[in-house]
Formats: sequence, structure tokens, C-alpha cells
Amino acid sequence: EKEKLETYMRSGVPAEIRQDCEFFYYPGKMAIQELSWTDRFMLKMGARLTKDPAAKKAMLTDYNQVKQENISSLVTTVKNFRTAKKDSLQPA
Repeated sequence: EKEKLETYMRSGVPAEIRQDCEFFYYPGKMAIQELSWTDRFMLKMGARLTKDPAAKKAMLTDYNQVKQENISSLVTTVKNFRTAKKDSLQPA
């Protein structure tokens, strides 16, 4: 799974930006009934074409992994960045 996410990052973020960034991956939420008709249709077609039964079931199952504790590392990183930025702006 992590390799898949890193592939997305490499294909979507230029190398010159990647070297200066920290990346955070979050699973998010999917409620199938809240998707548009087109998105539900595409999801069902993708599931039909998938041979792995576990992957097929996962594609068609709602999930909600949006939890405050999942973002604690991001919050810490932003706070550290803000503190470092503030310290660098103060005159010596």
C-alpha cells in the first residue's frame, strides 16, 4: 500500500518540490450512497473488473477513517514549522 501511495506522490509532485516536503497520507471517507450516479457506476464497473474478491468487497464498502487522532502528526509538523518560521523572522 505504501509503495502505491509513493507512486502517486512521485507522479503528481515534481522532484524539486518533493525534496523539501513531508507527505501525509490519510484514508478519508467514502459513503457510496453519497456519490454521484456516475461515480457509483464507475466504482461498480471497477469492482466488476477486479479479480480479487477481497479488493472487490473493499471497493464497494463504505468507510470513514476521518478521525482527529489521525492528523496529530500533521498538526505537530505545522506547529513546529510555524515556531521555526517565527524564530527565523525575529531580529538577532
